[in-house]
Parts: sequence; C-alpha cells; structure tokens
Amino acid sequence: MYSFHVKTYVESDDEPDPKHKITKNKIKKMAEEGISVPGDFETLREAVDLVYDSHESTKKYVDHYGKVRYFNKIVLGIGDYHLDTLVTRYAMHIVGDPSVMKENIVVHCGVVFLKDIQGNCHLQNLTIFDADYNGVVGQSSFTMEDVIVKGSANAGVKATGNGVVGICTNVEVTESEYNGIVASDGARIILTGLNTRVHQNCKAEALYSHGLQIYGYSASDPPPKIQLVSPLTKEEVSTDNGGGGNWGAHRGGDIKQIKTITKAELTTFLEEEAAKASRIEYCTRRLAASKSSRLQGSQAQKGSQAQKGSQAQKGSQAQKMKTTVQSRIEYCTRRLKK
Repeated sequence: MYSFHVKTYVESDDEPDPKHKITKNKIKKMAEEGISVPGDFETLREAVDLVYDSHESTKKYVDHYGKVRYFNKIVLGIGDYHLDTLVTRYAMHIVGDPSVMKENIVVHCGVVFLKDIQGNCHLQNLTIFDADYNGVVGQSSFTMEDVIVKGSANAGVKATGNGVVGICTNVEVTESEYNGIVASDGARIILTGLNTRVHQNCKAEALYSHGLQIYGYSASDPPPKIQLVSPLTKEEVSTDNGGGGNWGAHRGGDIKQIKTITKAELTTFLEEEAAKASRIEYCTRRLAASKSSRLQGSQAQKGSQAQKGSQAQKGSQAQKMKTTVQSRIEYCTRRLKK
C-alpha cells in the first residue's frame, strides 16, 4: 500500500486543520485546475499523496455540487523539489507554472509511470535533475513537453513494454551517465519539436550506451522504435554523446528502428491508437455487462441449487462462468492485436 505523508481534512470533518483544510470550493478548483505547489500545499510529496488519496479513498472528496472529484494534476511554481523517486500508478500530470522558465522549476528525482495506467501521464515545463537512476520511465504511455532531463545516473528517458508510447515534444536530455533515450520491449518513443535535443550523454563511456538506443528483442513483441518526426533527423537531434555513440542498439535491438517519419505517418499512427482505445473501451463495457449478467444468473441458479442441496453443481457452474468470461477477454485481446 502507498504510504501517505500528509493528513488532509475535508470541509465536513469535526476537527479541521486550517493548514490542510480542503473546502468544497477548493476541491472543485484543484480537480479542474490542479493542485498548486506551493499554494495548496508546500511540498510536492504532499500533492502526490493527495492524488493517491483521492483515488484510493472512495468518494472522500466531494465538491459543493455533490460531485465526487479525483485529483490528477499538480502545478509547480518556481523552486526545487526533492523526493527519492516519484512513482505513480495513476494518470498524473505534473506541469510547471507557464509563467516560469522550466530551468527554474527543478524536480530532484526520477519519475516512474507504472504499468497499466488508464489515461495519459504528462510532464511539462520543468527540469528533472540528478535522478538516482533513470530520469523518466514510462511503463505506461506518457507525454512530455518542454522538459529538460539532466544528470540521470542511468538513462535519461526510457519507455518499456508492448504498446507503451512516449511522445516527447521539445525535450532536452543531457549529461546522463549511460543512455540518453531508450525504447525497449515493444515500446515506441516519438520525438518531435525543433527544440528536441539529446546530447552529452553516456558520461560513463560504456560502449553499450548511446544517445538514442533500441534495447532488446522479443519474438512475442513488436520491435521497439524511436521515431523522429520530420524535419527532425537522428543526426541533428543526437550529438556529442560518448560511449557507443549518438545512436545504436543493444541486446538484439534493431538499429534500423531509429528513423524519421512524416507528420502524415504520425497522424495515421495516432488515429489508429485512438481507434484501438475506442475498441478496448467497447470490449470492456461488453465484458463488464456480460459478467454482471452471468453473475446474476449464477446467483439465481445457486439459490435454486441450494434448495436442492447440490453444492458440487454450484462450484462447477461458477467455474464455467469464470472460464467463459476469461475466454471472451482473451478473444477481444487477440482481435485487438490484429
């Protein structure tokens, strides 16, 4: 379980703490505009805790219209923010105040987006500095815009996992000890924006590290890709990196998967992803409805069987229902991969 470091009080509590009192009006504002740091809270840790608390405490945060609210966005002002590592399993947007230069909003830790997050994770207008390991890791899809990733102890930015897409717009990755940007295990990283730069990485001078790297190969996953949107080219974006050079592959990766694509190709890919997401949502709804219907039927049948005293038949039918639902899920998954 996630450990909360800040205690918050909603408006209806008997013993509100003025420092952390969250009124119903404030709930609406933070849900729509983001949690302000400093402002709503003094530290990034407190804001992250509140995001977790809103998702894990059922119906705790209700605005003055009676609407249950969840927090997903954190807005950082000028300053330095220190954490060990910022790990999230919820779709979180961490953005710097647009009136402040990104060089003056510095997060001193790595950011990890865990697997199977529903919704997009986003970083914008800030600097990730001096991470103890990787600067940014996406095990779920993510976007970055106007972000500097500097001085990471391993890689600057890494996307990993089949179906994971990281879109980096005007992102600068520099002074990482090993790789600058890595795509692995079926993931795809898309680089766009004329201010995108990957330079002076691979400081450890390991020959298996690169400015841009395709890592690994699996027969069960599509090849990982790093795609630069025209007019960007790998020669212009990735420069002055040590180790194995400005681009390369490791552990069976295919260096040919580092290439420039057109804006039309990017548009086509994004449209396909949107269609896939729509089909997944449709299948999820159908499966949920099917499961609910089968559960109701199973409960009615169980009641009838209980009257007959047939315990063995109950277990058999419950297992059959479970197997049927799992088969339908597998079917939808196979169809979506085609």
